Amino acid sequence: MAKNVRNRIVRAALEIVGEHSAGPKFWGLTTRQLFYQMVSAGYIENTDKAYKSMADHLTKARLDGEFPPDAMSDPGRTLHHPHDRSGPARFVLTEKEAIMPVVLGTSREFGAFSACTQGIPSVTLLDDIVSEMATSAVDLGGGSTPEVYILTDLDKVGLSIRSLIPRHIKTLIKSRGYEHLVPEVKFETLFLTPMQAREIAVPRAPHHYELESLDPLAVYEMLCDALRPESPYFPPTEAA
Repeated sequence: MAKNVRNRIVRAALEIVGEHSAGPKFWGLTTRQLFYQMVSAGYIENTDKAYKSMADHLTKARLDGEFPPDAMSDPGRTLHHPHDRSGPARFVLTEKEAIMPVVLGTSREFGAFSACTQGIPSVTLLDDIVSEMATSAVDLGGGSTPEVYILTDLDKVGLSIRSLIPRHIKTLIKSRGYEHLVPEVKFETLFLTPMQAREIAVPRAPHHYELESLDPLAVYEMLCDALRPESPYFPPTEAA
């Protein structure tokens, strides 16, 4: 039953995307745009339940490679590019917009990509990251392993983000056929870990710790430690 619903939603979404992409210009559709287009076409009802169902089914379809990667747009979650892209692809992803100034500035200082996931990251954002990993591998002729640094609150949502990012990135690499270009990705959670929360005495809200409560200088220093060439997180691998 669930598979039939997913197939019906995907077919309807592909039809709508096909109509738009056949025009002179196409920028991709946001999830909300696509939802209201499907409502207007009579494919689904205009309810919160229908919206969530559509979004969930399309997320699975996109992860499985059953939906065009360029069909969707997510302007609210921008992947910021470094000024210098000569080195291995490195990405700093933070859950919270409030610390993006220090994340963006420090990432560019060290030639890394950065983005705010605004909670659970979208497939569009993660797909952009995977594309940059593949492009970097081609530019460098292989031999380098992409690195992803994650900053989240220490709470249920933050823990879900830390689990979801590696899982979805690996799935997208496989579904896009990039396994030969990106055979391995290194993931590291920089903030917030239970040990960090104890050591720096982060003010605690009920049941969790907030990234916003960190001193920006502490975030900067942690990012510097991670992104400088002699990083203690991912030390260079000696040649065999």
